[in-house]
Order: sequence, then structure tokens, then C-alpha cells
Amino acid sequence: MENLKELDISNTNIVSGGASYYDGYTTKNNIIGTYMFSGLSNLEQIKTPQSITAIYSYAFGGCISLTEYVFTERIREIGTAAFFNCQSLKSAIIPSNITMIRYNAFAGCENLKSVTFSDSDEEIFVDTPFIQCPIETIYVGRNIKYYEFDGSPFAYLTTLKDVTLSKHAFLTISGWMSICFRCIIQNLKRVTCVTDSFNDMTQWWNKKKS
Repeated sequence: MENLKELDISNTNIVSGGASYYDGYTTKNNIIGTYMFSGLSNLEQIKTPQSITAIYSYAFGGCISLTEYVFTERIREIGTAAFFNCQSLKSAIIPSNITMIRYNAFAGCENLKSVTFSDSDEEIFVDTPFIQCPIETIYVGRNIKYYEFDGSPFAYLTTLKDVTLSKHAFLTISGWMSICFRCIIQNLKRVTCVTDSFNDMTQWWNKKKS
């Protein structure tokens, strides 16, 4: 399969059982498993089943030609390094059904410049997934939770230029602190707030100056 460029399995289901597909890993119901498509360096497009509920660690790791992945409506979790080193990804749209993005999920995606968290009233937990990504634009359409000791899911994004917060975004003060002092002082040119959370940021900023 090393020369595979397009794969459409959207009308199938992934079920448990069978022989190992990689180093002892076997399939699980409705899961894109660990290392399942890892290393397919020529893969440019893939359509996965609508029934998928999670993408596990390194599932697409090293798919350096993958230009896009459309997350289907039942996926709840993106695993650790799931899209590690997918060098041709330029954008990621995280739909409202996803509630967990684990550590390094998109690490090393060296052309990933735009990330959208679609509008939702439901929170999403994000564990620093964008390390070594040149992200310039982020749209935050929902409340983002994260490990406090990590600072912010957007920490260390020194290329960040444009952040938009929707009415559903309620970032904590510590999150703003991390964004301001690890990103804004670098290249950030615009923050657009379509939300009352702007008041929280303003209050914090005034306190910081006083």
C-alpha cells in the first residue's frame, strides 16, 4: 500500500477482531486504531466511515502527503500524535462533536496555518496539540479546557497572528495570560471578540497594568 494515493472506506465499518494489522495491534469497533494508516507517505486523500468514534495515537502519523481530513460527525476524540508529521495539512476544522484532542495530535504539521474550533455549547479538552505548527489563524467557537500547568493549548505558537473568539468561547484568565505572553508579544496582530469574554480579558489586563 506504500504507493496508495486515495482511499475511500466511507461506506464500510471497522469491526473488532482479525489478525494484527501492525505490530500486535488489532482492529476495534468504530475506531481508527493506533498506527492504522501510519507511514503511508503517498496518501493524499482518505474518506473514513461515518461510524468512527475515535482516532487513536499515530493513526495517520507520517502521512506526509495527506492534504485534508474531514472529521465525521460521530468522532469524539483525536488521540496523541494522531496526525503527527502530516506535512501537507494546511488547515484543520474541529467539528462540535469532538470533545478531546490529546497531546501532540497535530505536532510537526509544518504547513498547518489555520485551525477552526466550530461553534458549540459543549466544552472541548485540548492538551497542547499544535507543537511545531506554524499556525497563523485560530477561530475559537467553544469553551476550551486544558491542563493548567501546560498554560494554554495555544502556548508556544509564535507564528499566531489572528485570533477570533465567538460567543461560545469562555477562555479562563490563565489561558489569556498564556496567549498574551507566549504568542501575542511575538506576531499577533488582531484579536476579534464576538463574546462577553472580552470583558474578562479587559479586567485582567487593567489589573496587570495597575
